[in-house]
Amino acid sequence: MHIGMTTSRTRWLWLLLAASPAIFPLVLILRYGVDFPYYDEWDPGLAGMYVKAHQHQLTLADLLAQHNEHRIFIPRLVYLLFNTATHWNDVGDLLLGWAIVCATSACVLALICRTTAEPADGTPSLSRRALALWFLCNVMIFTSAQHENWLSGICVANFLPTLLVFLTLLIAGSSLRPAWKLSLCALMALADLYSSGNGILAWPLLILFFAGAWTRTQFRARRWPLVLATALFVLGVALYFVHYTKPTHVGHPPIATDPLAILSFYVVFMGGSQYVGGDYSTAMIVATCASAVMFLLFLGALAHFVHCRRAGRRDLADRMILWLVVAAFAILSGLIASLFRAAFGTRYALSSRYVSYSLYLPVALIMLVSLVCCDMQRRRAFGRDRLWIQIPAFLARAIIVMQCISYPAIIQHCASTQLVRRQNKAALMLVNVLPDNPRIPKLVYFAPSVLIEEARALSAMGYLHPPLIAGADAQAIRQTDPDRVSDTVGRLEKVDQSADGMIHMLGWAYFPHSGRQADAVFLTYENEEHRPIIFAAAGVGVARDDVAQKLGPDYQSSGWYAACPATLLPPQLKTTRVAAWTLNVDFGKAVPLDGVVSLQRPPPAK
Repeated sequence: MHIGMTTSRTRWLWLLLAASPAIFPLVLILRYGVDFPYYDEWDPGLAGMYVKAHQHQLTLADLLAQHNEHRIFIPRLVYLLFNTATHWNDVGDLLLGWAIVCATSACVLALICRTTAEPADGTPSLSRRALALWFLCNVMIFTSAQHENWLSGICVANFLPTLLVFLTLLIAGSSLRPAWKLSLCALMALADLYSSGNGILAWPLLILFFAGAWTRTQFRARRWPLVLATALFVLGVALYFVHYTKPTHVGHPPIATDPLAILSFYVVFMGGSQYVGGDYSTAMIVATCASAVMFLLFLGALAHFVHCRRAGRRDLADRMILWLVVAAFAILSGLIASLFRAAFGTRYALSSRYVSYSLYLPVALIMLVSLVCCDMQRRRAFGRDRLWIQIPAFLARAIIVMQCISYPAIIQHCASTQLVRRQNKAALMLVNVLPDNPRIPKLVYFAPSVLIEEARALSAMGYLHPPLIAGADAQAIRQTDPDRVSDTVGRLEKVDQSADGMIHMLGWAYFPHSGRQADAVFLTYENEEHRPIIFAAAGVGVARDDVAQKLGPDYQSSGWYAACPATLLPPQLKTTRVAAWTLNVDFGKAVPLDGVVSLQRPPPAK
């Protein structure tokens, strides 16, 4: 690859500008990422893997075990190697996921340089046109629409399969000897198969690529290496389904059977990368319209490719086939996802985790539209004022504008996600003391008994930061650093005992230096030894207009509320002193709030 620019300074400036879309998700990760494993990461096949490895009980069968519809052997290896070094720092997983996407983007750049080379030269060139196209591809590759992936450690398993696809395409289009090329491609296709369920597409798509790129003579000369590589992949697929069981999705069938539901899910799934914020109805309309436009563009590009093949124009056809394969990977991945997820409802298709696959349809279209329009302009000599000649520029502006429109909504969503994840982390840290917290099955992991067992083992291994709170004595975790104590303000304001035996408590809490509401509030009673014993957790994020009017709008969501049965208090104490504490999940330390209330136990009924 040679550089088609005049000066080194200009070259690096254009290169940095083209790579600049990668900055926004990195900022999201560093600003809103929380060191907290979330939901799928607590699956026994992932979290339990670290425990088994620590106990020297991990086997190959554990690494190959089924996860939903997938066998995530390669992601498990990556997680195991990386998280053994970081002791499962989830922010590290977020950064690793971002790095994987950066590597994917680098592969896309290499393919762009290969397909934008002039026919007379043929040498891949890092020209300004190539960098402009790479910039547009990066706008989609690093789209904020997949904000859930940027802030969830499971992103590594979502990002890795696509990187393997692009690495395979790079090998397929390289100048390696055919036998080596096919062998490496088959191994990469197997790695993709054992990374995600849609990896089953890898080898068929490669055969499609070879069919478009090779002549009949080349096919005949390479038929035996191709047959052997195909047999290797088929063997991998056969082993994939050994002891395979249909996934169990609670309340939903494993495979959808309603054609209309599948179609509706599919259309929204494929347009989900064009997120512009707004309510559900708006998102549905935008996704549907975007999907329709992209499929029309794809069909137009496919028709031009067929025309070029029939006309014997192999140079353009060979460059187009690469991006048609990328588009087919996204289109068929969407179909597989729709078959397995449509039963969850069309709303589920808008989940940003799916964008990591659907976004490669617009990425492929950026290249296909550019190749087709440049070819039409070159061969038919139409002026630049013709409407169809302006299609690439119009689409480029549309992509950039739609991404920019989404940024405010994405930032707000990420800020909310950070607050919720911190609250969930607090619930997890208190799981030894308050195992029945309703947040745990809803927002941490659906099987609390599995979660608690794994969390205790991982905490003892040093894989949770900070570790779980061991006992109910709040004095053991009391914050003593004056600077950190000063970052907590709030009060226990009101306690009521209702006739049904419930205690209702109300107050507010805020971290002024950190600029956010308290991560958690828990309640304590004073036992006979005058020790504060944790007995209940409060719900945080309650609107407090009165506090906001007095202290500022940042305190709007500083309220908290708790309701618990009086039977949680020790029956031998006639007078019980109740206090409220805030928990900071960064340090695992707590600070008591102002206000202590004495509760009188009512006399027994006669």
